[in-house]
This record gives sequence, structure tokens and C-alpha cells, in this order.
Amino acid sequence: MSSKKCILVFFIGVLVVNVLQAQEWVVNPIWIGSATLRQIALGNKLKGPTDDTFRIFTVQSTTPRLVLLFTDTATTLPMKWRVETLEIAPSGYYGAGIGDVNRDGKNDLVYCRLSSPYYLFRRFWNDNTNAWHIETITATTGANWAFTIGDADNNGWNDDIIYSAGVGANSRLYRTFWTGSGWQTELVWSGDGRTIQGVAIGNFDRANGDSNELVAVTSGSYADGGRVIRIRRIITTWDTLTLWKSDSTSLTNVAIGDFDSTHLGKEIAVANGLGPGSMARGSIIEVFGFDTSWHARALYIPQASNNAWGLAVGDVMFNNLGDEIVFANSLNPPYVVRVLYGAGDTWSCDSIFTIGGATYGIAIGDVNRHRTTNFEIAIAGNASVYEAEEFIPGAISILQERNPNQKIMLFPNPTRNYLLVTLPGDNISDFHISIINSLGQTLLTINKKQNQNSLLQIPLTNIPNGVYWVVLNHYQKGYFSESFVVKR
Repeated sequence: MSSKKCILVFFIGVLVVNVLQAQEWVVNPIWIGSATLRQIALGNKLKGPTDDTFRIFTVQSTTPRLVLLFTDTATTLPMKWRVETLEIAPSGYYGAGIGDVNRDGKNDLVYCRLSSPYYLFRRFWNDNTNAWHIETITATTGANWAFTIGDADNNGWNDDIIYSAGVGANSRLYRTFWTGSGWQTELVWSGDGRTIQGVAIGNFDRANGDSNELVAVTSGSYADGGRVIRIRRIITTWDTLTLWKSDSTSLTNVAIGDFDSTHLGKEIAVANGLGPGSMARGSIIEVFGFDTSWHARALYIPQASNNAWGLAVGDVMFNNLGDEIVFANSLNPPYVVRVLYGAGDTWSCDSIFTIGGATYGIAIGDVNRHRTTNFEIAIAGNASVYEAEEFIPGAISILQERNPNQKIMLFPNPTRNYLLVTLPGDNISDFHISIINSLGQTLLTINKKQNQNSLLQIPLTNIPNGVYWVVLNHYQKGYFSESFVVKR
């Protein structure tokens, strides 16, 4: 993935979320939902080769089990997200990806079921009807836990759908592809007796030249840990090699990128979900090497045991060389989205923001087309969708251009019975403010046609202790959000 690092100098105001170290991040809630979201994907050219609009695609695994597509419809700042509910499904989904899987010049939305009946589907744009159509690609043999789209067979097309089906001893890895006249499915790997929980496509083994490989990770137990498996295509067969195995690990996700400059080529980032000690639950593990010589080490170890699940690698920081690792935990609160960066034996881990529940999906790409620096992060956080980007002074950012003092501020914070909100300017009209809890539920909405000053008082007498968001929407000044704590 190439970077978009250049600076256009504008003076703008932004919502800044302070983190544990020196970096600052802009976080924008795009959509507040009520059910668990799983994988999230980014892509453009969904309506044809000239369609450069990047869209966000995600799926729910629990009721109401929505299939969702988000599109920024604004031509200038602020971003304005339109949400399309493509499907309300009878069963939940896990895998979600974007790619031109039938090689017709349009990218497709592809997604796979986590619960019965098990199917793999494709959504595609039809120019004749000016609508989204659905195709059932194939039935699958069980629950989906690992999913990706890319060029696994090295034919030059990002058209291979790679996905797991089944759990435990029944977990298998498959490839489904378009033959030119129909869909065909082949077994890639019969598994190692554990659930295949993550898969990625990329060129991480320089002994294999410029060709892509697959990497898959499996769950495990204290007695028999998970594995990292390299899978590569040799003519018409698939060759496998165990790159790393450790007892007391259960590997939940995997990503590929050039995030450690001390090694040639790309490395593998693995999220762990089990075990004490140096590879503790919640750690991020780097796997690196080539051919038959491979090594592993923990780059991040949490202070308290926790699952790491949502995981992506990409260029999200302007001043750091190469890619960064973005990940989130899914077991115990606080649920934090973090960025991990460094090289060799020196690594830093910053907190980007805290959300209200487990994160299973993170994607990195050109989410904010109005911004011309490094890439942005899309997060399927618990039940809601967020965008996060590094705050770079002087660069175009996600919010509408305005004076730095035009932002919302909350006080007292923490608070007990009321909250004072400073509005973005005096005498603003036609806006509404919502109070949203950590589950994404809207507890209170205030619609205002006119406000005589820049201060608004909100009563909180019926709001229990906890962490909440204030979200303000204004038709001209844009979208604002900030968190606060009720503590009595």
C-alpha cells in the first residue's frame, strides 16, 4: 500500500484526542449502532473503473444482523457519511472484504456467514437497475472466522476469496474464484485441528521472490498452542510450513506489512488471545524471516491479561518510517484502540481512543479523501463505526475548516448531575445534541432551533455512572464529538 504523504498547508480547527505519548489523534464517530460488528473493509471502484470514492463496508454478527455500506457524499469538508443497509440477514456474518472477484472492472462486496445456514455472498452494483444486487457464490461447510481477498495465486488479479469454514478439528481454509463462467472452490489447507481464526495475503517471504504468500493463524490452548502457517501456491498445489508455534497461545488475527525497518521486506503481525508470560494474552507478536528460517517476538505485552483481536498494518503516522500496527482488545475493559510503532528493539505503543466494547474489525486506507497526508483508520468498534487519523498541524483534517476555538468543550468533566457544553460559536441555530453510552445507545437528544449564547446546560440526573459521548450535528459547522464521565 503506497502512502499519500504530502502536506497542504491550511489552518483549521480539529477535535483532538490526547494519547499516552506525544501523538494526537482525531476520532470521528461515523455511525452509532446497537449490535456487534465484525470485519470492516475499505475500497473504491464499486460502481466502475472511474469510481474513485472510497467506501466502508462492514457486517453484524448479532441481531439485527445488518450488512452496511458507508459513503462520504461531500465534495468539500466536512465529510458527510451516507449509510446504506444492504441487507437484514437471518443469520450473522463475520468476514467482509472488497475486491474485483469476477474481474469485470468493478469491485465487489463479499461477505461470509458466521452462523447457519452458511453461505458466501457477493453484492455488486448494476448499472442497468442503478441498484445493488446480490449473488450467492457458494454454500460453505461451517462458521467463518478468517477472511480476506487478494492475489493468492499470483495471476495479477486481486480476485481470490480466501476464507475459513468450520471450527476446531473441522476448520478448513478454502479459495473460491471465478473461472470466467462460474465459481469454483478448492481446499487450500485442511488445518491443524484448531479453528483457523485469521488469514492474510502478501509478499512476506523474500525467498519466494515477488510472489504473494498466505499466512494463517490458529487458536490454541495452554497445553497445545496456536500456530502461524505460511501457505504458498506451487503450480496447482498449496505448500504449507509452520513458521512459529508456542504453547499457551491462541492466535486471533494476522496482518502483513513493512513495519520493522531492521528487516528486509515485510513482516507478519499476530494478535494473541491466550497465555501468561512473555507472550501474554493481548500481546502483539512479530514473526519475521525467510525460507525456512523464522523468528518471533512480542512487540507489545499488556499490563493486564486481555485479548487482542482487531488488527491491521498500514501507514497511519507521518513521521514514523514505514508502516504501523493498529490493534484493539476484545476481552476486558477498558477497550482501547492502539497504534504500535518502532524498529528493532525499540517500540512505542500509543492509545488512540477508548470505546465501549470489543473491536473485531480494523482497516487502514484512504478513508478521508479530503486529507492528503498518511492513511486513516476505519474501526468497527463494538457496535459502531469510527474513523481515526493522526493530527498533523497544518494538514487538511476531517472536520470542517473553522477557527480553532470553534469546537465543543465539556465541563465539569468528570461530572455528577449536569454538563455544560460550549458550542462552536454564538447564536448558532438548527443543531441537535445526543448523549450516547458505551453500548452505542442514544440516551438523550436535544434539538435546538436557536441558542442565544455559546453555552448549553444538559441535565444528567437520570444518567448512571459511566463513560459517554456528546455528539453535536450542525448543518453548517459540521460534526463534533467529545467524551465525558459521570461519577458520583
